[in-house]
Amino acid sequence: MQDRPDAPELAAAVAVFLRDELLPAVNDPRLAFRLRVAANGLSILERELRLGAAALDEECALLAGLLGRARPTGAAADVARALNAELCTALREERAPPATLDVLRRLSALKLSIASPATSTRTHPSGKRG
Repeated sequence: MQDRPDAPELAAAVAVFLRDELLPAVNDPRLAFRLRVAANGLSILERELRLGAAALDEECALLAGLLGRARPTGAAADVARALNAELCTALREERAPPATLDVLRRLSALKLSIASPATSTRTHPSGKRG
């Protein structure tokens, strides 16, 4: 285990450096664009490191509940992939569980709280700062 700064703090610090210190000094529009992309990528990484595990656990719980089964055991990413595949099959076969739209909205909110730089200053759907 690493002491401070931890991985999310390091990613955030590098993103701030690129965006706030380096970007204003760059006159080349192409390089400026690439710096913004890199800073946004690091911001996404920081949120993923900080919020991703909780979001993935919630995704697994929501999908298992929606599909009317206990959450399978195993790595959360594998479980989420399997449950998503099961839901996709049900949707293709026109067997959508009643709360599907609500669950999909919640899953979209969870994913956007991590992926969208525009939501980085808002509250994560779990109540944590994003």
